[in-house]
Amino acid sequence: MSKNVFDKVNSLFGEDVMKKLEKVPVEKVYDHAKTEHQIKKSMSQTNEKLQVVFGDRGINSKYLNNKTIIGNARNQINYVLAEMFPSYFDENGNALSRADFNIKNGAVSLSNDSSQKSSEDKDTRLAALTSEMVRCALAKDDPAYASKALVNFILDRKANMLMIVISAGTKGVETQLGKQKKEILSQILPAGKLPINILAGMVKVGARMFYDSQKEVQLDIYYDKASESYFVDKPEQAASLTSVSPVANILLQTKYQFVGSWHCHHIFKPLPSSIDDCSETTAHLYGRTGNISIHEVDFSLTKALLPENTMFRTYVYGNFIDFKLSEVFNYDISDK
Repeated sequence: MSKNVFDKVNSLFGEDVMKKLEKVPVEKVYDHAKTEHQIKKSMSQTNEKLQVVFGDRGINSKYLNNKTIIGNARNQINYVLAEMFPSYFDENGNALSRADFNIKNGAVSLSNDSSQKSSEDKDTRLAALTSEMVRCALAKDDPAYASKALVNFILDRKANMLMIVISAGTKGVETQLGKQKKEILSQILPAGKLPINILAGMVKVGARMFYDSQKEVQLDIYYDKASESYFVDKPEQAASLTSVSPVANILLQTKYQFVGSWHCHHIFKPLPSSIDDCSETTAHLYGRTGNISIHEVDFSLTKALLPENTMFRTYVYGNFIDFKLSEVFNYDISDK
């Protein structure tokens, strides 16, 4: 049996690696990934634990001040919380607690219930500024944050930064009606079209996973602003012959921009399932490949890259929008 491409490999492909994969036999993909993957090994092996904060419960006001920024925004802007919400910070630059904010605005609790007061006392230490307020403000500039269920924040106290994390259904950005595909893609793909070798590599990984393990697989695409290039990661996931359930890679999402995901339907049709329709409901990029040959000896990359076998779309303003492969990737295969 051939090696599984994911043995000992967490983060798979950088752009330079992908350039070498297009003409590499599928059984050799593992060796290239193993020796040349570009995400630092220390990142994939880190023991660091980052917890999602600033959710429905809120965050302690002492952790926020007038220098706290929001990092990892898709438009590459670092928003300063105090500039976005000046009334939620005091004259010294400290975030107002709920109690202080209520006093400032003349709101007084009239409850005499001791248990309720105890709960309220704990709540008073929480910041008056909520994650829902922040998410709604961000969504005005970038509809990627329009989904309340999919947007979370983690706090990097050393950097004094709230990092945006897209959850594992995660996928993106809505936009206004009437926007053209080119405008939508310019939001989704910050460095322009994806290299065709990224698609070739993902398809080969999907084929390898099926031939070795008879399972689906999901791969996520990220953008590295520093190098102005894209790369691919395999998130932690549970998979079977007909499904895959990924978990968002928080460490990568705090450092890089999440572009979208692709998964392999292998021998089945690449048409979206009802589960796909439910989870792919934001404006990131979503792709699927299917109809690959049952037997590895018959596998054809060229056939797999035909438009009837590999499909991409996004979701904007309540509607799915399909893309031609040539609109997403820099190659000229006919997909009209």
